[in-house]
Parts: sequence; structure tokens; C-alpha cells
Amino acid sequence: RRRSRRRSRRRSRRRRRRRRSSSSKWNAIWEKKGLKSLRAGQISSIDKLLAADGFEGSSGASKLHQFVASVVAHHIAPGDNVAEVAAGSGPLIFMTAELFREAAAFRENGAVHFTGIDYAKHLLELGLQYAQALPKDHPAHLTNFLQADATDMGQLPDGSFELVYMNSALQYMNSIRHAQRVVIEMLRLVTRPGKVIIFDIQDEAFKTQCLDNRVKVKYADHQQRVQNDSNGLGRLFVPRQAMLEVGKRLACETEVFKTKVLTQD
Repeated sequence: RRRSRRRSRRRSRRRRRRRRSSSSKWNAIWEKKGLKSLRAGQISSIDKLLAADGFEGSSGASKLHQFVASVVAHHIAPGDNVAEVAAGSGPLIFMTAELFREAAAFRENGAVHFTGIDYAKHLLELGLQYAQALPKDHPAHLTNFLQADATDMGQLPDGSFELVYMNSALQYMNSIRHAQRVVIEMLRLVTRPGKVIIFDIQDEAFKTQCLDNRVKVKYADHQQRVQNDSNGLGRLFVPRQAMLEVGKRLACETEVFKTKVLTQD
């Protein structure tokens, strides 16, 4: 029985070491992310911001961003404070702002204030440059960009935003508990009532199908082509129940939306 407990402790220590190693490797990637684009000079289009964030050459990613921007815009009201966690260089913020730029309700009833939060400082600098180059009457011209870890955004007080959202980022967390901590922190930032929306969670129930599809579309070749050195790094698949538990724990109404993604994307 003692040997069994020792083996269990050793396995737990190995898992913790693997998670720390994976986390530090991802952090190293994020610390360099966007530096090449920043050195190349001013970015002049949302497509180039997407490329800097690592979404270049993917029709599926383009469709996903369009879908996310439309959903986020639908949930924004005039005068809202809106934050994107893991925003990168902010292409989703700018895409969302474009969707309601001409809406009379937003012109007459108050501006929407955006904040982009990310660990990658070079991507944030690209986003800030892009925002500052927009016309002064553009709804995203005054977007704030803040460097922070998604599990600790302590620079921001509780209830700072009416809407907090994230897209395609939970898979980079190193454990289910880590992902839950991110969601808890996002919920801390939102007003009561308010909304937190998390897009593109890698569903554990579809892990095999997802990994098979990545082989079919030669995802590894794409990563090599865009010089994204993520070989050997895992991808977190999250059980739906883990997300529902966080909502229940914090007395939030929680709903899971399933969207169909075409295999070829």
C-alpha cells in the first residue's frame, strides 16, 4: 500500500513537471510572438494582424474570426466596456468594431471602450500601433492594450467590463485546473449582470476527431511553414463539465453552444 502511494506521488510529480515545462515553453513562444512583424514596420490590415497572431493561411481560422466578431458585436450595447483576453494584436477587436461602426445607436448613445489583454508584449504593441493609426472617430481608435497572464489580471478591478470574451486560447493552458482559473479570473472582471463568452474550446469529447483532422489538413506542415516552434507541446482538451462547474461554483448561468466546423477547415 505504501509502495502504491509512493508510485502515485511520483506520477503526480512527473505530471506537474511536464505541465511546468509545457507552460514555460509556451511562454517562450509568446514572448517572441509578433517580434518579426514589429521589426518589419507598421501593419496596415487586419489580415496582417491575424498573420502576426499565427492564423495565416487558414480558411477555417478566418471563418472562425468572422463568426466570433459577429457574436461579440451582437452582445455589445452602446457605452459598454469590453475586454478580450488572449487578444494577441487585437484583430478580433478591430473586426468587431467595424461591424457596428456605422450603427446609429452607437453614434448617438455612447462609445464602446475596448481593452485587449495578452501575455505577448510584441503583439500588444502591434495592436496599439494599428489602433492609433485608425481615424479618431473609429470605435477602436482608443483601444487599450494590457500585458498580463490570463490567470492574474490584478491590474484590473472587479467588475470592470460588461463583456469579457476569449477565442481559441484555452487549449494553451497546461491543465484543466489552469483553464478553470482563467475562466474564474474572467468572471471576476465582468459586471453583475454581465457576460463572459469563450469561443473555440477544444472539447475533450471530440479529441480523437480533432487530432485526426489536424493530420488530414497537414497542420504540422503549416506550423513549420510559419515558423511556429510548437513541436512537442500539448494541446489541452477540456471536458464540458469542467466549464459548467466553474459557472455553478460562482452562481453564474452557464450555457454551452456547439457550432459545426467543416472537416476541411
